[in-house]
Amino acid sequence: MMSNGPSAPLMSPPAADATSHGVRNSSRAAAEVSRVEPQSTLWRARGQSIARVALPAAGLTALWLLSRPYGGIVHDAQLYVGQALAELDPQGIGRDVMFVQDGQFGFSIFPHLLRFAVAALGPSLAAVGISLLGLLLWLAAMAALANRLAPGRRAWIILIFVCVLGPEYGAFGAFSYGEALAIPRPFAEAGVLAALAMWVSGRTGAGIGLLIAASLFHPIMALPGLAVVLVVLCIEDKRWIGAALAASGVVLVAAGLNLPLAGRLLTVMDPAWHDIVEARSRYLFPSHWPAEAWSRILIQGVTLVIAALLSEGRVRQLMTGVLCVSVAGLAAALIVGDLVPSLLIVQVQIWRSTWLLGVFAAAALALCSVTLWQKGGVFRAVLACLALGWVAATDLNFVVPASTVALVIFLGEPRLRDRIRPVLLRLAWVPVLALASLQAGILFSKLITVIQTKPQDAHLDLAMVQALGIHSLVITILAVIWANTAGRTWKHAWQAVASVALVLAAFMLWDDRSSLQKTIDRGTPDRELTQIIAGRPGDVVWLNPANLSWLQGGFSTWTLAGRPSWVTMMQGAGVVFSHPLALEWDRRVRQLIDLGLAGEQMRAPFTTPAVDRTPDVSHARLTTLCQSPNAPAWVIASMDHVGSTSGRAPVPTWQTPAAAVKLVVERDQITWKRYERYAIFGCSGDP
Repeated sequence: MMSNGPSAPLMSPPAADATSHGVRNSSRAAAEVSRVEPQSTLWRARGQSIARVALPAAGLTALWLLSRPYGGIVHDAQLYVGQALAELDPQGIGRDVMFVQDGQFGFSIFPHLLRFAVAALGPSLAAVGISLLGLLLWLAAMAALANRLAPGRRAWIILIFVCVLGPEYGAFGAFSYGEALAIPRPFAEAGVLAALAMWVSGRTGAGIGLLIAASLFHPIMALPGLAVVLVVLCIEDKRWIGAALAASGVVLVAAGLNLPLAGRLLTVMDPAWHDIVEARSRYLFPSHWPAEAWSRILIQGVTLVIAALLSEGRVRQLMTGVLCVSVAGLAAALIVGDLVPSLLIVQVQIWRSTWLLGVFAAAALALCSVTLWQKGGVFRAVLACLALGWVAATDLNFVVPASTVALVIFLGEPRLRDRIRPVLLRLAWVPVLALASLQAGILFSKLITVIQTKPQDAHLDLAMVQALGIHSLVITILAVIWANTAGRTWKHAWQAVASVALVLAAFMLWDDRSSLQKTIDRGTPDRELTQIIAGRPGDVVWLNPANLSWLQGGFSTWTLAGRPSWVTMMQGAGVVFSHPLALEWDRRVRQLIDLGLAGEQMRAPFTTPAVDRTPDVSHARLTTLCQSPNAPAWVIASMDHVGSTSGRAPVPTWQTPAAAVKLVVERDQITWKRYERYAIFGCSGDP
């Protein structure tokens, strides 16, 4: 018992130590918990922030892809993918006159990169991958620029407007920015947009590096970006004006010495060559542009002027630079390219500076739609005038007064703010709503008619539906409403639903190729067709009086027949860069026209309406064609376009892997025509 007496006090200190140690452990644990909880909260907040950005970003990307559906190896993609196939098959497709007399592919690194892709993946997969990559790079560069122009929610509005508003520039619908094609233009455009974003953020050196990279892909498309940077540098620092004048002097001296490329500046185009180029590529000469082209440029320019006046700092300087370069490019193209005409100016196509005007005008309209509406008062009347001009962008009768009134009200706002009654400001929106509703009703009616008359196996292009423009009006209105509803509780759910729906739609609809186009893109020669033409080597001419898109470029001849194409409309796209190609192409086209085997539309596609005509493929006409210098080995014509075959030896026929069903509008009547069986004539004196 006694031994236990002193043991109690002896044990108490350890008990106290244990207690204090437990307290210390608890305190340390609590401290660790207190450190962990903020960290986990931080990560949770970051995750939520990323989710709030990632989902709308995915939706925006899907919207961008849906606005640029992939139609396959069409339009200019035929030139570049075809050139890759020609280098891989120099003794076959490489003998096509377009590649033998080439004058344009040597100015870009893109054909070399594309050749490796085609060799590794095949033409179809390579074209799809490169087209998708170009679109994604373009959107990423535009996103960087939008965040420099107007950070936050307005940047999203800019991107939405750029996605859905009409991307055409120039005339005749020949070119658009951000094309879903395996061509170098989207890559060069992305480099220019990224470079301008770098300049706004103060990283001029990085911007110049990106412009040089863009020039390696497509110098013609990069040139406006270089000019814009030079203009804004001159605005910032007048010493750059001296550098610009010195550079201009160097160019003039080089031209006077007739140095390579520079010498073309003082070279006047040969009249015969000019006549061929003017007929085939009328869009190269702004003096021949229709009124709707200038109407669109006018409303774009006025919108950009107002947006520049609403901006400040480097953003205003950048918009001013784009305006100056666009106007100067058009003026130089009109004066030196049309009136002289200087060979270099025609070839450089400096009017293409308007692609930047189109992009910045769409961004400017987005900024005006938010800023002018929030300013209220007469500024909303300015916005109404701009909206009217954009709704009727191809009609000068609407655009001229709408643009004029918009500028007058905007510049005279201090004097007009108390003189215009609110009811009149609201009435300014009446013509906008009336015209938009009328257009939407007409276009929707046409769409319904097309859908109702469409044969079951006909391919209704998503691009055809989008060309009506109904979606642009709806999406831009929703975007502006969203921009002016900050703090609404439903907006996050609405964004999530819209983003998911767009992603699903893009996944299902972006590849907009028909079955026939997919077969052509694969690049595998058709066994039956190649067996029919195996007995005679040489070029193939495919008569195309119906102006079927899959026959315009010659790519179907290269892939399905595995042969060079004797003459196609697309071969004429490069005549401005090669005098020998221009003369030979024009000779062949004129020969077909004179024989009644092609229409004038083949030589002048932008001025002569396409007519579905039935050529008389007679013995005499084929004999004349076959006896001409460098005649084709085979002539292929649709059975629907072949005249009577009585008295003629039987000819082999071939059926396409899938039917081509074409939408035809004649006297406001919509019909569909099917083309799938073709007659194949061996080109000899006795076909």
